[in-house]
Amino acid sequence: MSGTQYKSVSKEWGFTIVAYRFYQTKKRETENIGMKLNIAAISLLLLLTSVAEVSGDTYFDVTKYGAQADGKTDISQALLTAWEAACASPIASRVVIPAGIYALGQVTIEGPCKAPINLIVKGTVRAPVDTSRFKPQAGWVAFQHLDQFTLSGYGVFDGQGQSVWGQKCSRTKYCHQLPINLRFNFLTNSIIKDITSKDSKQFHINVLGCRNITFFQVAITAPEDSQNTDGIHIGRSRGVNITHSTIQTGDDCVSIGDGSEQIDITKVNCGPGHGISVGSLGLYKNEAPVIGIRVKNCTLSDTTNGVRVKTWPSSPQGTATEMHFHDIVMNNVSNPIIIDQEYCPHNQCNLQIPSRVKLSNISFKNIRGTTSTELAVNLVCSKGAPCQKVELGNIDLKYTGPEGTASSQCSSLGYFPRLPTLVPWPGPQVTLCNRKAVELESVAGAYWRGDEKKQMLQRIYGTAWENEEQLKAYLHFKEEAKRRDHRRLGIDLDLFSIQDEAGGGLVFWHPKGAIVRHIIEDSWKKIHIEHGYDLLYTPHVARADLWKTSGHLDFYRENMYSQITIEDELYQLRPMNCPYHILIYKRKLHSYRDFPIRVAELGTVYRYELSGSLHGLFRVRGFTQVHYLISDACLETQTIHLDVFGIGCCILACSIDTLGHRRSGCGPAFGFYHDLILGIQHTIE
Repeated sequence: MSGTQYKSVSKEWGFTIVAYRFYQTKKRETENIGMKLNIAAISLLLLLTSVAEVSGDTYFDVTKYGAQADGKTDISQALLTAWEAACASPIASRVVIPAGIYALGQVTIEGPCKAPINLIVKGTVRAPVDTSRFKPQAGWVAFQHLDQFTLSGYGVFDGQGQSVWGQKCSRTKYCHQLPINLRFNFLTNSIIKDITSKDSKQFHINVLGCRNITFFQVAITAPEDSQNTDGIHIGRSRGVNITHSTIQTGDDCVSIGDGSEQIDITKVNCGPGHGISVGSLGLYKNEAPVIGIRVKNCTLSDTTNGVRVKTWPSSPQGTATEMHFHDIVMNNVSNPIIIDQEYCPHNQCNLQIPSRVKLSNISFKNIRGTTSTELAVNLVCSKGAPCQKVELGNIDLKYTGPEGTASSQCSSLGYFPRLPTLVPWPGPQVTLCNRKAVELESVAGAYWRGDEKKQMLQRIYGTAWENEEQLKAYLHFKEEAKRRDHRRLGIDLDLFSIQDEAGGGLVFWHPKGAIVRHIIEDSWKKIHIEHGYDLLYTPHVARADLWKTSGHLDFYRENMYSQITIEDELYQLRPMNCPYHILIYKRKLHSYRDFPIRVAELGTVYRYELSGSLHGLFRVRGFTQVHYLISDACLETQTIHLDVFGIGCCILACSIDTLGHRRSGCGPAFGFYHDLILGIQHTIE
C-alpha cells in the first residue's frame, strides 16, 4: 500500500504512520538506483499534508462562493463569505481571487482570526466609479485588527480615480470624501507583497496603528497630475518597513504623519511624485512624536521635491527626532533637500507665528545626482523652536539648468545657541579669489572641537582655483576618484560591506574579499617568516589593569571602548596589541644576545571612533595592525620590512603626536627616538 494512499489515520498518530508507510514504499522504489532517503526529511515534508488531511481544506477560492470574473458583478459578498470561513479556520489558510477582472464594492476585511491568513489576489479588482456608493473616510478595501496577515499574488487594485481627481473637492483642501484604495488599520506582524495599487481616488495606501508591517515589492501607479494620491501614508504606527518598491503618483511617494516610530524606507524608486516626506506635522493638537525615520538607498526621479521634513506654522507643540536620509540618488529632482517649518501650500496660514514642532537629530548624507532647481538645499527651521543637530555630509548635486550652480540656504538652525569664542584660523588664508573658479562642494555639521556633547557648527566645503581650466581639471579628477572609490568598488565587486545593523566602522569581508585578504596575509606571513620573524596570536580582551599599567588608559582613554565586567573584574577590549607582546616578552629573562627579537602579529584591535569620522576602510572601529619588538641598539641598522606590497609607509617605535603633546613609551629618550624616526622616514622617502 502506498503511503500517499494511506488516509485511515487519527489526529494523534496519523502523521507518524503516514510518514513511516511513505518511507517504506519510497525506500523500496529507490534502492535499485542507489538513492537513500532520510526519514526525518520525509517526515518534515509530509507534515503539512497530513495535517491538511486531518483538519480539512485551507484553500478558499472566492469563485466557489459566487464571485464572477466578468468585471461587472460585485464580488464583495463572495469575498467576505470566503474570508469568514478562513478566519474561523484553526490552521493557516489562503483566500484566493483568481486571475480575471472583478468588480468590488466597499469592503472591510476584519479580524481577529484564529490563524494566519494569506489573501492571494491574482486578478484585477476594480472599485466603483460612483463615489456616492462609498461611506466617507472608510476607504475602498480596509483590513483591520489582524495578526500574521499576508496580502500577495501580483494582483491589481484599480481605484478608477480618473473621473474624480480635482473635481469632487476643492483644490485647496484635503478631500476626506474620496476613498483610499487600501487601508491597513491595527495590523501586527503582517506583510504586503507583490501587489499593485492603481489610480486611487485619494491616498493609495494608508497605514494606521500598525506594528511590525512590511511592504515588499509593492507597485503604485497614478498620473503625476492626480491630486492627493499619496503612495503610502503612515500614521501612529511602529516598525513599518517599505522596501524594493516602485511608486509613481501625483503626490508624496511616502508621507509620514504623527506618531510614526521606527520607519524604514529602503530601495524605493520614487517618481513622478512629490518625493518622500515627513509631515506635514503640527496641523492638529496632541499630535504624537515622530521618532526614528530612516530613508536609505532610494532613487528619486523627476519629482517636484526630494526628501523633506515639513511642519505648519502657528502650530501646537510637537517633536520629531532621529530622521536620517542617506545614500539617495536624485535624477532631475526639484528641491532635493528640504526642511520647511513654514509649510503653507495654499497661503492660508499665519506665518507671523512660528511652528512649535521641535525638530532634532536630522541627517542628510551621501545624496548625489542632479537637481532641476538651482536651490538644492533649503533648510528653513522655526524661529520659535530652531532645529537642533542637523547634519549634512557628502552632498553631490549638479544643477541641470541653463546657468549657475547648485546652491543652498539655511535659517534658524540652532547649531550654536551658546557658541564659545571662535579662534581665527591661523592660515593660510585667501586674500583674493577669482569667483569664476570657485565651486561649493558640500555642507556638513561638525561638533565644536570634535566633542559630540558640544554644539554643532556648520562646515562648508569648497574649492578655489586660479582659472576655470584648473577647476575643471580638479573636478574631473574628483569624478575619476569617485569611480575608483574603494567603498564603491567594495560593493560593486562584492568584496566587503559595513552593515548598519552591526554598527558603523565594522567591516564584513565577503567571500571574494576574504580570498583577497587571505592572499595578502599569506604573502605577508611568508615574507616575515623568511626574514626571521616569529608570529604571535593574542586575546582580544584583557583585564583593565593591564591597560592602566601600559599607560593606554591615561593617554588613549577617549579612543577605547567602555570596560566590561566579567565575574566582578573589569576587562577591556584591546585598542592595541603592544601590552600583549610585552607580556610574552617578560615571561622569561633575555640576554642581549637574543636581540633583535623579531615578532609580528596580524592582530585585530578596536578603537572608539566618532561616527562622523568613519570612512570606508580608511577609518574604522575594528582593524588589523602589525607590531614589532626591536632593541634600541639595532633600531638604526635593523631592516624593517615596511614596503611589502609597494606601499610606502613608516613605523614608529614610540607613539608621538605631531605637536608633542603625547609621548607614550619613549621616556627621557624622546629626542633620540624622534630624530631616529625622522631619519627612517627620510630614508624611506
